[in-house]
Amino acid sequence: MKTKFLIIVSFLQIFFVNDLFPQIGVFPPILFINPLSRGGMVTLTNNGFSDKEVEVIFRFGYVGNDENGNHKLIFTDTVLEKQYTLVPYIKAFPKKVIIKPQKQQVVRFLVRNIGDKPDGTYWTRMGIRFRDPAKSVTKPEDTSKITTAIELVAEVNTLIMFQKGAVNAAVDIPFINTIAVGDTFNLYVNYERIGNSPFMGNVTIGIYDRNGDPVETFSEKLGVFSTLLRRYPFEKSNFPPGTYKAEFTITNEREDIPEKNTLKFNVFSKNFTFDVR
Repeated sequence: MKTKFLIIVSFLQIFFVNDLFPQIGVFPPILFINPLSRGGMVTLTNNGFSDKEVEVIFRFGYVGNDENGNHKLIFTDTVLEKQYTLVPYIKAFPKKVIIKPQKQQVVRFLVRNIGDKPDGTYWTRMGIRFRDPAKSVTKPEDTSKITTAIELVAEVNTLIMFQKGAVNAAVDIPFINTIAVGDTFNLYVNYERIGNSPFMGNVTIGIYDRNGDPVETFSEKLGVFSTLLRRYPFEKSNFPPGTYKAEFTITNEREDIPEKNTLKFNVFSKNFTFDVR
């Protein structure tokens, strides 16, 4: 007896909205649900040249760090999930849709009453999964052959937030560490969230030698949902033995956060000294 097998292989790729130019664009990159209407919407754009079947999924997660201090999406923090998840309360309309090439689709969201939850910011990661629409498989003439269908599934992952009541956020840097490995000098910075909401802002770091001359200066977006360890690598040759100062300035300025959703925050400054031997 001749037998035919159909094998479906799925690949899932997760990336941040701003990291790549995906086939499906999402705007705004961070959605804040209106606290009065409990509604909001995003616009999905098919930047490709073929139809895409798009599905909206929700799961609790946030940008944290791996063991090396690099950014990583965390989906396994059950303690924080129990406190701040928006997943049980949010619905998407439509949840699944086919978008034509170079066309757009508005997806609306509604958050039901979250009841007696305390004041604070609740959130979910929104996954926009997309693939080519399913196609019928033509029966092969030789049914002794195995027919294999490859299904490629990609995902754009972004953030939805809901601010309830009196919300506040701040951040601290309890300590830093420095470790040299090979030709790399690593600055490890420990950020700690303070308040009932994630801290969303910008950090500027300046490293100066004993004479006060700048060795390294740079800025990056900062999101602290719980605690965050960040590793900043530099060329070791730029750090001859001596005493250095690391100066941190943190503000609540971020171009992807609407002004009405920006939480009040006094500019944070903190300095540390460290020795390189």
